[in-house]
Amino acid sequence: MDEEVICTDTRPRSKKTGYSFGFEGNLGMVAAASGLVSIILFTVLMNQPISWPGRIVLGMLPCGVTLSYLLVFKRGKPPRYDLDLLKSLPITRGNHFQPARLQPIHPQLLALYLEQRKRRY
Repeated sequence: MDEEVICTDTRPRSKKTGYSFGFEGNLGMVAAASGLVSIILFTVLMNQPISWPGRIVLGMLPCGVTLSYLLVFKRGKPPRYDLDLLKSLPITRGNHFQPARLQPIHPQLLALYLEQRKRRY
């Protein structure tokens, strides 16, 4: 009887999170949620005195913005790509990539400098 029992490992060895709606991991849920918000917004706009093209554009806006964000910043990119990109962009005037005016001294060089200074006095 023991020879007929087939044991299979149900846990995959890879650490991939899977795909849904073409997005890796839980990003498919974000796309689905934004689609739901778009449908609700379009339904609410049905009773408003707005033209049909305006209703369609405003209804598709949450889903369009979310999907474009996911496609540009999340799909096929390394983790935290969007946050690193935001941190690297200079937000205010001036170049933030210039070296500091006062560079810190390496601790070993500082110790050598202080040692030489003691010998002089």
